[in-house]
Amino acid sequence: MFSFVNKICVLSAFLIFIGCPQENEIEGCTDSSACNFDSGASVDDGSCLFELEDPIEITFIENEVSGLAGEEIVSKIYVRNASCDLIEDLVVRKIFDAPSNPGVTTYFCFNDICFPSSTIVSPNPKTLESFEEDDYFKAYLQTDIPGSYSVDYRFYRENDTSVSTQVSIIYNVN
Repeated sequence: MFSFVNKICVLSAFLIFIGCPQENEIEGCTDSSACNFDSGASVDDGSCLFELEDPIEITFIENEVSGLAGEEIVSKIYVRNASCDLIEDLVVRKIFDAPSNPGVTTYFCFNDICFPSSTIVSPNPKTLESFEEDDYFKAYLQTDIPGSYSVDYRFYRENDTSVSTQVSIIYNVN
């Protein structure tokens, strides 16, 4: 008859044996419709990435920011390539009615470059690998005039303008 200690040892050994992965199991994405499908994987590890309908995805946005008159107010936007394909021509367009807002300066930083307020479209396209995210975009507003100002930014493919995402940022100047 087994003693209590022997029973514990046998049970522990059994649990360790069944808990160990089989030698022929390969973890990865097993869904053939995913961008990162791994035909050699036999166990789905939950890493599958699926293309979105709109390949330009905004993953983070400070869509309303506040600051004091005379100070530079900044908003951040993170953009991601939510497709299975490389995007080599991502640009951004600033949409702001400057003539109706004299005394208000807006500018943005994109693709590691900060552009002057006169720049409407980024002249240097950004490249994003499949499912790569960029967290560098920053949008600035500065004015001595208190009020609320709206600036839109449209992220789009330079060679296919139908692929785009547009966001609005509200700047509250106190």
